[in-house]
Amino acid sequence: MKTLKVYREDVITIALLLRKKYAGTDMVSLKTIEEYEEIINSNLEGTDYQCRLYAIFSDCKIYSIFRDENGELYAVITDYEKLDRAEMFFYRMPSELYTAINEENALSVIKLTRQKDSIKQKKKI
Repeated sequence: MKTLKVYREDVITIALLLRKKYAGTDMVSLKTIEEYEEIINSNLEGTDYQCRLYAIFSDCKIYSIFRDENGELYAVITDYEKLDRAEMFFYRMPSELYTAINEENALSVIKLTRQKDSIKQKKKI
């Protein structure tokens, strides 16, 4: 069986869009992105999803990568003018990918959760 992959740039954009919409934050650590990408690829196993020949969000890069004072890397939304365009592409992604990114195990990695028919930020314990 073919290994299913999602472009890292797409995963970063998806995570940032979800965090912006449901938690109001503009950044996600790259460590979290790597874990999120792994879960998405796992969720796609056994589906008919085919890796796209181009990145979904290639025409609307909304982020830059920065290093904090401790050396950790973060993706940060820096191009707010492209947010609407990125959201338009978000809702046009293949249904298998849309399902995979919205599974509870994937949402949990980016500190979101599904409650009934909506997504919310995970509450701190």
